[in-house]
Amino acid sequence: MRVARCYSFTDVRVEEIPEPRIGPGEALVRVRVCGVCTGEAMPWYVNQKCPAVLGHEPVGTIVRLIRGRGSPPFRIGDRVFFHHHTSCGRCVDCRRGHPTLCGEFHQTRLDPGGFAEYVRIPRLNLQKDTLKIPPAVPDEDAVLIEPLACSIHAVKRLHLKKGDTVLIIGTGIMGLLNIQSAKLAGAGKILACDLKADRLRAALRVGATAAFKPDLGRLRRETAGRGADCVMVGPPNVEALAWGFQAAAPGATIQLFAPMPPDARIRPNFHDLYFKEQSVTTSYSCDSSDTRDALKLLAAGKIRTKGLITHRYGLDGVGRALWETYKGKHILKAAIYPGLVGHSRRRSSSV
Repeated sequence: MRVARCYSFTDVRVEEIPEPRIGPGEALVRVRVCGVCTGEAMPWYVNQKCPAVLGHEPVGTIVRLIRGRGSPPFRIGDRVFFHHHTSCGRCVDCRRGHPTLCGEFHQTRLDPGGFAEYVRIPRLNLQKDTLKIPPAVPDEDAVLIEPLACSIHAVKRLHLKKGDTVLIIGTGIMGLLNIQSAKLAGAGKILACDLKADRLRAALRVGATAAFKPDLGRLRRETAGRGADCVMVGPPNVEALAWGFQAAAPGATIQLFAPMPPDARIRPNFHDLYFKEQSVTTSYSCDSSDTRDALKLLAAGKIRTKGLITHRYGLDGVGRALWETYKGKHILKAAIYPGLVGHSRRRSSSV
């Protein structure tokens, strides 16, 4: 089978490797489409994983299945989403409500990854977080299950209260999902900030109350001088986080939504944090409860998905997809179609 293997962020090669062999309780899936995560568009993050076959937002069809003890009732031909990690539900991290810190979460993975023609779903992944996709949910909506689940997970960790004013910093694909997740969670007013005019327009179309470039005066006018009760900082840079601190109201929660490079540093004003009783939190990935919630929302039509995927490629276009996502000029989200052989295809649309 063909895979796109990353040897570095700028060195992606299409290779031929044997199809994975499956064991009891496992499944072999033909990948129909796999989304490109914005996290995979961070050179420092990709380079520390290389060499690797990336791709963790897959949709596929089960083509081979060996039942084992406790196997779920899947059948050959089922169209499924399959998560790359699972958590045990028993360890101290799971019991404390941090399933993404679980040891099992970090040990489980797909074989070899979603940027491949076929993927082996290991036993734990098949048992715990493989979901049959309803016929009414098209492939490109199902590709959003994992990223939407990350957004749902983040909003849960915000402890958002009904009526809160939420500021979403960064309105790329994840910012647009964060806007919709926050709105469904009961946010009263949703403000969106980005440097790009087209992304600000997209934010308004998916439900933001107001969208503008970072401007403290505008923010104060929108919040009667108070600031935002919840701030979700999407861009993985210290400038965006610093703006988040500036924009936060007394008693606010500031959330770091994306990972920063290991050498990133910022000096918070601990005096203000203390006397304003502000909290700083983070949100990493998602778990099985989040993926199920995401699929339910997509199946119910509660998430606006039209136009969120703007670029489509075959395996030979993975390198280009990573690079264009990294540059982020005219792209919201890319999708990889492993069955597409030959030249990459690109079809753009807007949300």
